[in-house]
Amino acid sequence: DEYEAVIKCRSGALLDVIVRKSRIFLSEDNGAVISFQPILAKRITATPLFSNAVSTLEPSVIFTQLDESITSSNTVRVLNQLPTAVRSLVLGGSPSDEIRVFITDIYNSGLKKLAAFAEKELGTPPCEYTVLSLGSSGRSEMTLFSDQDNALVFRAGEDEPDSLRLYFLTLADRICGLLNQAGFPYCPGGIMAINPLYCLSLEEWKNRYRKWFAQADNISLLDIHVFFDLKAAWGSDELVDELYMSIFSDTVKRSEFFTHFARNCLEYKAPKGILGNLRTEIRNGMDVINLKETMTPLINYARISALKEGISVSSTLERLKKLHKHGNIDDLSYAEMCSTFEVLWRLRFSNQIFAHGELRKINDDLAPSTLSDENYKELKDAVSVISATQSRLSYEFLGVDIS
Repeated sequence: DEYEAVIKCRSGALLDVIVRKSRIFLSEDNGAVISFQPILAKRITATPLFSNAVSTLEPSVIFTQLDESITSSNTVRVLNQLPTAVRSLVLGGSPSDEIRVFITDIYNSGLKKLAAFAEKELGTPPCEYTVLSLGSSGRSEMTLFSDQDNALVFRAGEDEPDSLRLYFLTLADRICGLLNQAGFPYCPGGIMAINPLYCLSLEEWKNRYRKWFAQADNISLLDIHVFFDLKAAWGSDELVDELYMSIFSDTVKRSEFFTHFARNCLEYKAPKGILGNLRTEIRNGMDVINLKETMTPLINYARISALKEGISVSSTLERLKKLHKHGNIDDLSYAEMCSTFEVLWRLRFSNQIFAHGELRKINDDLAPSTLSDENYKELKDAVSVISATQSRLSYEFLGVDIS
């Protein structure tokens, strides 16, 4: 049996949990259980999964509080309320695209606030610069638990980069540290502006991309794919525009780059089994599929196609829209890709909220057996579209039919 419990913490906040035991034991230091009742159904829907006693937050309140915040510590406190606000949106049935926009807008607003505080603390920057959002934040596709992927670019003369870098590394250390405190953890792979490898002058960045293009057959492009999802988060838009122009100019000269990139992209497989059934993996004793890995082939297809066509927008749906407009994607395929993207995101948000309520480690593993018949069919159809997208990528970039 499964049970829903509402825990009252020492702070007085109400916290919802789901337990799969007939009994739970809690130290009195952590509060007391004030509600304990059976769960009669298990399914991911827009219907509220938890009782009305669960703490919620009107999303607009966070924007107001961010606007009014005058210290970095208060900004950090406000940003830490994001999970509660997102839970309100998910349980209220908000569309997944609205939730993605909300999370990204809050992140961007918070980053700008924190960057401004850090800049004021360190003094006037020595030159023009931009904090870059990469990966999921660059694509405006963040979840509740996305970590930091960022970098920094600054304008410098030939002999100036090293002397200027110290200021920007110090600035980045302040910004990234505050974001970490605000609930956006450090990138485990070290892809952050505090890393000297990713705090570079504009010319250094141009040369870095040229090196990646030239050595595409010797490196795993999946390790650097986040660098093709970039946008200005704080600072000068002109530096990003100049960098994109250089990237597109160099890719035209490196057609073999796309061959290697496509092969790397095909390393991700849709979880489609025999006769179109879902292919699951056993993790923690349950048959699951990973929703993030499931949608990655679609993100990869949009990324590599946009890069080849010189499309500078970074979000997956915007890239698909531009590709459709350019005639690269037919009407039916475009509609299926967009629908699949939204289905997977809706399941992903709901799954994360469910996991967050259980106080267990957050990941994107979903047990299909927990879905309603309707949601299961949606997931199965989405996986079929993902598989077709992989076949499309293989044929368009490698000339190989893997359907």
